[in-house]
This record gives sequence, structure tokens and C-alpha cells, in this order.
Amino acid sequence: SHFGNICVCCKERVKFVMTSVLEMQQDAALNSFIRAVDSAEEIAEGRRRRLAESLEFFPLEVFMALQSPASASKSFLSARDLHTWLSQQHHYTCAFTVEDVAASMQQAADICGDMSYEGFLRMVLPSQANEEWLRDAVLRRGRFMARASVSDSSQLPVEVSVRLSHLFDHEIDSARQLQAHRRQLVELGVPAHVVSDFFAEATSAMPRAQREALWYRSNLARFHWSQYWPLLSPRVCITPFITETIKAHDWKDVPSPSGRSTRASSLDMSPRSPRSPALLPYPISPRSTFRAESPSLSARLRLPVSPRSSRDLD
Repeated sequence: SHFGNICVCCKERVKFVMTSVLEMQQDAALNSFIRAVDSAEEIAEGRRRRLAESLEFFPLEVFMALQSPASASKSFLSARDLHTWLSQQHHYTCAFTVEDVAASMQQAADICGDMSYEGFLRMVLPSQANEEWLRDAVLRRGRFMARASVSDSSQLPVEVSVRLSHLFDHEIDSARQLQAHRRQLVELGVPAHVVSDFFAEATSAMPRAQREALWYRSNLARFHWSQYWPLLSPRVCITPFITETIKAHDWKDVPSPSGRSTRASSLDMSPRSPRSPALLPYPISPRSTFRAESPSLSARLRLPVSPRSSRDLD
């Protein structure tokens, strides 16, 4: 009937409008996600630089000071160790849990939340190429300027404790914001592979060191490794999880991350494989290095409009 045809047309029009609105929401969420990652890394880089500029900062001694006896025997730092240390800092008043700390360590820790010394260096030393001299200076400082061994966290210099606390405070707050972005992307039905493609295109014009820093923070390099490994430098981690998911012939020409980097070559190379959560973000800053977002980028990536795709993001 004529009335039935009108109803069908109305339904199609409503469906088209709803689809368009959802696509716009997904596109906005993706752009917000990228800007947030960039801003978070920029703030963290500034705090890492401040910590490295302290002449009293000796990374290995700080790492050992943060460890509990149980962790020290296995040469790693746990989320509980760091939570205990932060709880003892009188100048640190923010409320946080062990889970919050574990989330903040995720970019440099293995699946159990344990962080090796190399992972610790990645978290606390500047990562940008123009800061390489500062990274080298910090490591040389520890090598040639001997100090008495630090036996417990109370002996850390006040300046080092304050700057280290500021860095971890930002990482904890950032991890919370990332989780909020993850929830939003899941609710909007954005699958992980779309986020990965979007992220790769948005960062394609960035310098390698900056791109790597953002990928570390996002964990996307571990999620779609076959797409990312040709673009990364040899110092980037190669993990058991990754090698299991990629065919052997894909790796025959991959350079081995043999050199020890001041930024840390990888996560722990133990049989424990890392988990790879797909998504992440934070607030944009006026000095953000993120380039202008591309209009309708999600359309070119064929962004799906299903209401939920949470299984892709777990």
C-alpha cells in the first residue's frame, strides 16, 4: 500500500540518519583518542626530562630502591612495590590503588605487571631523538659518579622523589583517562583493527622516535605487529606473543634488537607473553605535536557502524 511504502521510506531515512550520526561519533572518538595519546606522551616527556635533569638521579639505584626484597631477587619491579613507595611519599596525596599503578606501568611491563630495569628506563628517561644526549648523560652519571648504594626508598634524594612522584602521578592519571576512551570506543562499536589503521595513518608523518613513543603508550604496536614492525627501529621489543602470531618467514629479514638502548630495548623476554589491550588516550595541550586531523578519515578506513564490537577490543 501507499502507506506501507511511506513507512519503508521513513525507516530507511531514519536508518541513514542514525548511521551518519554514529559514524560522526566514531570519527570524533578516534580523533579524540589520538589527540589524547599525543598530549599524554608530551606531558610525560616533559616530566621525564625534569627527572633526568636532576644530578641526583641515578636510575639503577632508584630502581633498586623501589623494589621489595621479593622483587629484587627476581630483578623486576612490581605494581605493588611502586604502590608501596608512592604511599609512603608525604608530598603525594592522590588516591590510587594497586590496579591504578599496574595500569600506568602497562606500557613497560609484562602480562603479570612486572617491569624489568629496561622497562623502567623506558618509563623514566626522555624518549625523543633530541634528548639522546640527556639519556646518555644520565647513564654515564651512574657509571662514573659512584655513590653509596641505596638500601631503601627513604634514602632517595627529595628532589628525585618529588620529580619521580610527579611522573608516576601523570602516568596513573593518564591510564585512567585511557580506560575511559577504551570504554567509549567499545560502546560506539569501533573494532581494534580500525583504531590501529587510524592510528598508523595519523602518525605517519611524525619522526620515528616520536611515533615509537606514541605506539608504546598505546600498545598498538603489540596488537598489530605485522603492520608496525617494518616502521619501527631495531630497539623496539620483539615478544613471545608476537613471534607466535606471525609466520616464521615474516621474520627472516627482521633486525634483531641486540643493542642495549637507553630507552630500553623491550619488555622482559620471559615465557610470560604480554597482553595487548587495543586502545588508549588523554587531554590535548596547546603545544601538541599531533597534526591536524583528517576530515572523514574513518570513512576511508571503512569504519563499521555496528553498535558494539567489544570482542575485538578485549
